[in-house]
Amino acid sequence: MELEGWLEVYQAISLTAGAKERGYWATLVGFLVASCVLFLAATFLNLAAGLWTARVLRTVLAGMGIFMSLAWWSAQWRLEREVAHWNGLLRGLEGEFAGAEFHRSAYKFQQGKEVCIPASDWQCGEWHPKVLRLPWPGRTTSRFAVAFLPILFSLGWIASLVVDWVV
Repeated sequence: MELEGWLEVYQAISLTAGAKERGYWATLVGFLVASCVLFLAATFLNLAAGLWTARVLRTVLAGMGIFMSLAWWSAQWRLEREVAHWNGLLRGLEGEFAGAEFHRSAYKFQQGKEVCIPASDWQCGEWHPKVLRLPWPGRTTSRFAVAFLPILFSLGWIASLVVDWVV
């Protein structure tokens, strides 16, 4: 394949990977906002604690919250796999270009491996490469926070449902 063909394929895969990544974060933010709005509605109904209708409405809202949290977890899991697939294709395609380390170096950085950044450190009147590494708390806390957010919301909705009918 000629260089122009490889560049067109690289551009198409890069655009698709970027769109999948934006879709992943848009879904995360959308479900987070929807869950918070639903939580505010349930909190408003807690002001009318003694009414039977408010208890039924809180139960309906908790059921909707549980369903939404499970849908959020499912969509997030699927989109995370799609993003990983397209980013893997992009890293694999970079091997066809001499010295291209755009997405592969970002992947190494996210995995906590050392990455050299050219012309990043000024020493003795010259620019020298600097080695960077993302420490494990930076890698794991954000990954776990995003992964467990739907689970925590669903546990909160289940607790709300149990407290409303047991107490």
